[in-house]
Amino acid sequence: MDVSDRLDLSTAHTPLNKEERDACMNVLNSSQHVTLKILPNHHIDVDGELRGYMFLGHLDDMANVLPVNKRMFDMISLYECSNLEDADHIFHPDALRIINNVSEYKKILGEYILEMKNASAPPANFDCIHDDQDPSRLSQNHPDQRVWSESVPTRVGIYHAFSRSNTKDRREHKLFIVISGCLNHACEALQNFWHDCRSQFKCKDVLESEEIQWLRSATHRNHNRIASAIAERCKLSVKRVIDVEDPTGSQRMVLPTTFSYKTDCSINLRQQKARIVDGGCFLDTDSNGVLFEMYASEGYWLFQGPRDLSDIKNTFGTQFNHGKLYPCFPTNTVRFHARFPMRDARTSVRIPTHKVTHNMIMGGSPVSHTEYSFPDEAYFKQLEALGFNRNDGFMSVMPIVVYTNMDT
Repeated sequence: MDVSDRLDLSTAHTPLNKEERDACMNVLNSSQHVTLKILPNHHIDVDGELRGYMFLGHLDDMANVLPVNKRMFDMISLYECSNLEDADHIFHPDALRIINNVSEYKKILGEYILEMKNASAPPANFDCIHDDQDPSRLSQNHPDQRVWSESVPTRVGIYHAFSRSNTKDRREHKLFIVISGCLNHACEALQNFWHDCRSQFKCKDVLESEEIQWLRSATHRNHNRIASAIAERCKLSVKRVIDVEDPTGSQRMVLPTTFSYKTDCSINLRQQKARIVDGGCFLDTDSNGVLFEMYASEGYWLFQGPRDLSDIKNTFGTQFNHGKLYPCFPTNTVRFHARFPMRDARTSVRIPTHKVTHNMIMGGSPVSHTEYSFPDEAYFKQLEALGFNRNDGFMSVMPIVVYTNMDT
C-alpha cells in the first residue's frame, strides 16, 4: 500500500499545510503497518507537533513508531453538583449564589490554585507506583508508594447549563465542576521512558506497561481530588468517596458524571492494533456523551449520544454510531498562533483578554488577545461522519468562574 493511501483525510476540516503533511509522512514512513486518520481539529501546536489525529500501528512493531507526546491522558472531567433544595426550582440555588457573588468565588478559586502551586508534597510521578515486592500486594487495594500533590489543571472552574430531561418534557438547570488537564511531570516521565525503551520493546509492551496503567488511573484521581476540594471550598453538594490508593487513607474525591480524553492510547486485541488518539477520544470506550473543549469564555460543548432508557446514569446518551476502523471524535477546538495562523475569519473568533477577566483567572504568559476556530456547518458535517447524530443534540456548558492557563 502506498504511503498516501495510509493517510485518511476524509474528515479533515481544512487542507493540510506543508508542516502538517510532513509530520504525517514522518509517522507513516516509520512502518508499513502504520495508518493515520486526520480529525477536523488537526493543527500544528506551538511546539511544532502535529495534533488532531488517530494513529494505528501493529502491536508487534517496535515502540519507536508510536507518536507519544508530553500530554498523555490529558482529559476533561465533569462533575454534577446536586440540588439539595426543591427540585422544582427554575434555577439551581447554588448557581445563583455563585453568580450573585462571582468576585468572592473567583478569589476562592484563585487561592486554591495558589495553594496547589505551593504544595509541600512533590507532584505525582512514577516513583509513586506501588511496589510489587510489598506484602500488601495481595490485598485488594494498591496504595501509592508516597503522597503526591495535585497538579494544577490547564483549566478548572464552576459551570452551569440548561439540559433537557431524559424524556425531553422539561428543561433543567444544572451546576457542574469541570476540570481539564494532565499530570505534567508524570507525562514528561512517560515520554522519557518511551525514549529509553522504544528501540528495545514492541508497541504492545509499552501500551501494557505498568507506567501507562498507573498514569491513566492517577490522572483520574488527580481530577477527582481537585473536584472534591473545590466542592468543599464553594459549599457544593457532591458525593465523595475515599481515595483508596492514597497511602494516608485521608484523601477524598468525587467520581465524575462523565469524562472525555483529549489524548488517549489503547490496544485493540481483535485487530491486533496499537492506537493513539490526539486531540480526541475513542468512541468505542465512551458511553456518556463527548465533551468538546472550546475557548475559556465559551466553556464546553457536550455532544450527546442516543438516549439510553435502560440506564439512568447515562444522562448524556449511549455510544455514537462510529466507524469500526477509526472510532474517534475530536474533543477540543484549535487555538491559532504564529506557526498555525487563522485561515478564515468567518469560522474563527478573536477574544480580547480584557473582556473576559470579570469571571476568569488567567495563568501563564499575559496576552492581549487569543484566536480560536469556531465550528461551522462544514465542521458539524465532519462530526456527523464520525458518528454524531445531530438529532441527539449537544449541551452548552457555560463558565461561571474559571481558571485557565494561557500557555497551553
